[in-house]
Amino acid sequence: NETTSLCSPQAWREFRVVFQVLGDRPPALILASTDGYANSFRDNEAFLQIGPDYLEILQTDGFEAVASRLKEWLRETSQRGSGDDIALGLIYREQGNYSLCHSERSIKGDCHESDTPTGPNRPNGKELFAL
Repeated sequence: NETTSLCSPQAWREFRVVFQVLGDRPPALILASTDGYANSFRDNEAFLQIGPDYLEILQTDGFEAVASRLKEWLRETSQRGSGDDIALGLIYREQGNYSLCHSERSIKGDCHESDTPTGPNRPNGKELFAL
């Protein structure tokens, strides 16, 4: 486990937060989950693949397609993986100048201009949030 239990009497003392400057190109997608999600994958690389997978579904099928199936996907992931409950926050930016870099790459500074999509596949619209 990478998190402390929220059931403990002093859970609020264990709360951790990370702040990352987004710069001029905010990401197209931000995911935040409990450790039950990451623990359900064989390794970190497999877990990090969920970002590009969600982004592709969002861009292809739309937000409602993800929202309507998310609970099922999380349940199945937990059953096949850690067995722990999973909470996921998802913020999707449909329009704008954004980066598709994985957080691990952006922290290392490995994001490049080529990571920003151009042309007809560049999304446009609004920001959405779902749990």
